[in-house]
Amino acid sequence: MEDKPTAAIDQGISFLIRNGSEQDWAFDYPKGQRMGGAFYIHYHSYRFIWPLKELSHYRTKFLS
Repeated sequence: MEDKPTAAIDQGISFLIRNGSEQDWAFDYPKGQRMGGAFYIHYHSYRFIWPLKELSHYRTKFLS
């Protein structure tokens, strides 16, 4: 287990912080549940939940 973030992790975190308030970067790619070609559910909160979850994980692991 690493005790400090890699360059790739830092780049990802910087991206989330820089683009967190923009709608386009997270809105274009579909997120949700697909049921065997029958229907697709879009979870509108995914674009908020996952970046916040990852920022929280980063803070807990590397800044605490």
